[in-house]
Amino acid sequence: MNFGPLDKFYTSFAARDIFTKVGLKFIYIISVFLFLLFPGCGKSGESVNSAPVYVTIVSHNETDQRYQRYDTFDGYLQHREALLRICDLINKYNATWDLQTDWRFLVAARQFETEDITNSTDGLNILQYLQSKGVQIDPHSHEKNGYNYADIAYLIESLGVRPSGVVGGFLFDPPINPQNWERFRSPLKGSMYPDWIWQADILWGAATLGHQGQDDIASGIWRPKDIYNFYEDDSESIPYIGGADAINGIVGLRSILSDISQQQTPRGQIYTATPLIVELNFVENGQSEYDNLEAILQELDIYAQNGQIVWASLNQMRDVWTSQYNSSPNIYIPY
Repeated sequence: MNFGPLDKFYTSFAARDIFTKVGLKFIYIISVFLFLLFPGCGKSGESVNSAPVYVTIVSHNETDQRYQRYDTFDGYLQHREALLRICDLINKYNATWDLQTDWRFLVAARQFETEDITNSTDGLNILQYLQSKGVQIDPHSHEKNGYNYADIAYLIESLGVRPSGVVGGFLFDPPINPQNWERFRSPLKGSMYPDWIWQADILWGAATLGHQGQDDIASGIWRPKDIYNFYEDDSESIPYIGGADAINGIVGLRSILSDISQQQTPRGQIYTATPLIVELNFVENGQSEYDNLEAILQELDIYAQNGQIVWASLNQMRDVWTSQYNSSPNIYIPY
């Protein structure tokens, strides 16, 4: 709720001329009461709603043994159906979704998306259909089995979808590791498809090997300087979008919203959260996984209606950061 700047209230009614000293004292008491009752309101005119958190759902699929089911027609169709159900749920709540996919699912899609299958999705293959429903398709790669990020981008493109420039997950700790995220600043040549060149323009999902260490939990956007100074902004680098402890769903987001409501966060900065879901869980766990997702979406829908969050894909977050926040770096640790 926003009552507007109290000083403008006085000015508009010429309080100094109209009211007596007793009247002014009464208004002052009422003003203090309203400020305490609604801490998001103040002389600055900003409210809780003026500092939204930009949110998108992010999903991953992988390539390890559990995902070998993609290699079979029936296994692939089960996963395809799960993606369609997830899409329906997300669209039901007018949410956004960044689907980050590795090579195994894409290779299967190239094999199994025949006309008989695409008839159920308006004649479009699964990636084309999801993109037509507003889903952003991002490369995701552990850069194993010969595939690097450029190869993933090529496979997405081969399915008729323009891949984003998002690096959908990478190792950042320890600083010295085989992936070396600094190389994403330059055009990347494919390993499996060496004629293909892909340029990253957003980093997301800074993690440790097997998520056994301290993955990044920050919210906000900044440009990491180098592998040794990840939390130092460098205008010459590419932007990183914090997920607010994405692997733990919306726990980090709740913490940020609480901090914003208590005016414990810096004003005029961008805040981000990207709760992560694992696509295969919907196949293996069935209805309970969809129920869990819907419960999250219902909670987020309340925040969206209250103006506490704004749905935006990772690309849209970057664009908002550039156009509305003047690319001002923000690194906010929710807990």
